[in-house]
Amino acid sequence: MTNDEKERRQMKTELLQLEQYVQFHPVKETTIKYRVAYISLLKHIVDKYKNDDGWSECIFLFMKNCIAPNAGFFDMEINDDGIIFSKRNKGVLKSSFPKVRYNLLTDCLFICAFNDQIQGKKILTDICEIFPKSGKKRLNRLFKNFYDINLGQISKQYPTLLPIYKVIKRNRLFLQKPEKKIMVTANMSAGKSTLLNAFAGKKINKTQNEVCTAKIHYMYNKAGEDKLNAKFDHKLILNASLKKLMTDEEENKTNEIMVSTRFRSLTQITDRVCFIDTPGVNSASNKEHRDMTNNVISDENCDLLIYLLNGENIGTEDDRRHLKYVKERYHGEMIFLINKLIKNTIPTIANKTKERIQFQKQYRKQKKNYEN
Repeated sequence: MTNDEKERRQMKTELLQLEQYVQFHPVKETTIKYRVAYISLLKHIVDKYKNDDGWSECIFLFMKNCIAPNAGFFDMEINDDGIIFSKRNKGVLKSSFPKVRYNLLTDCLFICAFNDQIQGKKILTDICEIFPKSGKKRLNRLFKNFYDINLGQISKQYPTLLPIYKVIKRNRLFLQKPEKKIMVTANMSAGKSTLLNAFAGKKINKTQNEVCTAKIHYMYNKAGEDKLNAKFDHKLILNASLKKLMTDEEENKTNEIMVSTRFRSLTQITDRVCFIDTPGVNSASNKEHRDMTNNVISDENCDLLIYLLNGENIGTEDDRRHLKYVKERYHGEMIFLINKLIKNTIPTIANKTKERIQFQKQYRKQKKNYEN
């Protein structure tokens, strides 16, 4: 992976971890005509500044479908007189529409320039020109708050935006945390995907007793609970249904799928965590799975590797071969977990494991004596 590809991937994963705030959007409480006009103006600016990787377009469409679902756009233009909508909508919006300038600036920055103040400054300049008589100082102050949030100031001067800026602040604080990467590896049908669903507290991985994971799945915790599951698999879906989560897109020619949700347990999971689900290494039908898993074990810089063993079939040749590879290529922290244990078989498995460990110790001792 080139440095440019790494940077683009980092940008994508950070955006995937953002909590969305559209449920708090004040424009949702206005008339349908007002909402369509707002979305039309937002589109006008986003089209000018959107990134070429599809992320800005996707976030805009998601916002549009939440604010004005199943609606089109108004014809409009911007000239020296400001915003000009089509004649039949002009009178309704003329007097009240400048009130949306603060929402508009916030949405445009969130969609097109979340971590890019240079791009954000250009957006600010455009919005100040669209509303030439509407408080440039307050727009400039809000712009500074977007990148360095003072909730006290937001509460006093932009009270309707306070819930939104609480979300934006959570996002910024979350992305400042160090990311912990935890990889899970195992043979086919050991229960990796079920284990990861339990870690996430939600079903976001297939769990059928078959070769489920045919790609590397990166599962990210989100900055907050927005009740959305996002998926990047050829294209970004910010509100992926269970069916979408369970289906791999044929158009995705890479070996990676990224998913994000707010992990949940008995308590809030506030750490920035990425779980990495790898294909089973003993699928006779597709040896590419083993190569894919081996490559990510060698290349990915993880904080922890969980090796999951199938309690119904411990000590197989496939496990021995994979463990040997892990020992040679992975040099970080590691935990072994045994899944699918039946209660009355635990003593037998424990004794069998002890015998194997003792045998290996004795074998190594004899080998060392022989070599000396």
